[in-house]
Amino acid sequence: MEKILLIHGDDATERKVRNVANRLKMNMTRLERPGGDSLLEDLAQGRTIPEGDPEGTEPSLLLFCGLREKRLDKLLFELRREEVAVDYKAVLTSANRIWTLRHLYLELQREKAAISRKS
Repeated sequence: MEKILLIHGDDATERKVRNVANRLKMNMTRLERPGGDSLLEDLAQGRTIPEGDPEGTEPSLLLFCGLREKRLDKLLFELRREEVAVDYKAVLTSANRIWTLRHLYLELQREKAAISRKS
């Protein structure tokens, strides 16, 4: 099933993402404070370890679940058009589904740092 998870996003971002999701007939769920030890696969299935950052300082993340390439391309185009701003975007894959949310954030931070060094 196609699903978009908004993790640590604010109300304005949620409205924009939900608008895009509705237009594309996709499910969208906002997770405000999932625990860092929650597995990505569990998050996609609606199971979380509640914990999270009470101060809301975690970076925002869009996690795309179950999308085929053409649908992902269309979704990304629509998110850009709506000027949706999030810190990170990721796709749930067979390789990362067993990662924790904390592990995903670390990988995304490493990628961002590597890209910044190349520029």
